[in-house]
Amino acid sequence: MVAPKNNDDEQALGDQLLAALGLPIRGHWSTRKPKLMGHLHQYGTEILIVDDAHDLSLEHLMLLKEVTDQGK
Repeated sequence: MVAPKNNDDEQALGDQLLAALGLPIRGHWSTRKPKLMGHLHQYGTEILIVDDAHDLSLEHLMLLKEVTDQGK
């Protein structure tokens, strides 16, 4: 996936993850966020590769930490 540019909101990175999985990006982020981990597990995701990772904000990194912590 590609790091969101000029958007520090964790939703922007979440939307990129959902798009990479081919899932629809609609509805409120508060309801989509908890489902994201389930989708990653369902698809057998083992590694996340972020292009332009230097563009990730602290909020993006916190979301990635949350997602990977839940995946353990």
